[in-house]
Amino acid sequence: MAAGARFILPVCIDDTPEKGALVPEQFLKTHWMRLPGGTVAPEIAARLQEMTGGKSR
Repeated sequence: MAAGARFILPVCIDDTPEKGALVPEQFLKTHWMRLPGGTVAPEIAARLQEMTGGKSR
């Protein structure tokens, strides 16, 4: 990821299987993040802050 570049982070909040999902093909080539019920675990929030340099968007 380029410094200062915006990015899309594919997140699944339900039990949709990756195989056969109706999403853009490029998303299928990327690891999905699973957030059951939309709950963000503290370690995921910390990782997102690392990825964005600690900035909220």
